[in-house]
Amino acid sequence: MAGYYNEGVLYQWDDERDLALLDKYKVWFCDRKETIRCFMPFDLWMIQCNYDNHGIPYAADYFAIPENKGCDWRIKDGWLYITGIPTTEEERKEREPKFRERIAPWIEDFGKE
Repeated sequence: MAGYYNEGVLYQWDDERDLALLDKYKVWFCDRKETIRCFMPFDLWMIQCNYDNHGIPYAADYFAIPENKGCDWRIKDGWLYITGIPTTEEERKEREPKFRERIAPWIEDFGKE
């Protein structure tokens, strides 16, 4: 399993599995801003595996962002499709105190050297 909460393998878009996830995720969108051309194998290894697949889910999990558990993504026809992983109402209530505690030092230090 890729990441912390992802629903499957990072690279492989599967119509049956990933379209079924629309009930949970609500949307998949093609990220053409960061991907101005189709991915090449080195791009996938260097950027997607080592940055997106570890850093983004870790940050969302560490900060316990109440409304979101990070992102899920797939590669389809060479293009990156991405979605947010929503939380349930119960998860939001559980994550909010931890989020406030963990984000406080960042807010208090904002704009200081």
